[in-house]
Amino acid sequence: MDEQRAKSGYCYWCGEPLTPETRTDDHLTPKARGGTDDPSNIVDACFSCNAQKGDRTAEEYRIWREAMGMRSPQFSTYCSYLEEQFAQFKNWKFPEAVLLCQLIAERIKGLQTRTTESNAEFIDEHIRRLTAAVLKIGMKNLAALKRMDRKPSVTTRQEELKKQLRQIGATRA
Repeated sequence: MDEQRAKSGYCYWCGEPLTPETRTDDHLTPKARGGTDDPSNIVDACFSCNAQKGDRTAEEYRIWREAMGMRSPQFSTYCSYLEEQFAQFKNWKFPEAVLLCQLIAERIKGLQTRTTESNAEFIDEHIRRLTAAVLKIGMKNLAALKRMDRKPSVTTRQEELKKQLRQIGATRA
């Protein structure tokens, strides 16, 4: 999500400037649909857009706005954000980064072709989670590389993941 636009004093949905009188908190995933009050789930919205959105999810509301011929400034911003993420991780070779790039590419394709993806929110959630995991793994790999002064090995990382899975399986048994 474009957090800068979300808290910039403009409506996340229509881009209109907000005043204290017109600004409302809008839940991207409504509380009625399992959303939380987590800051990443809340954007600034004008009263009109928030009322129109009602209990729709962000993806459902984007589709509705598009069908009604209404502009959505966050669409191009989100595409740009995903393209930046893809460029950042495309050369990382460990399995989580490869999966993240595949998900990002799938989501960008869906956005650019304006195809309605029934699992768009699911993909977005996995992109958020994998991005955090990939950055964490990347930092660990970077620290290890500095100590060992060598390039990362995909097979080594895969072996580590298999070992962790075996350990998890052993603790559950």
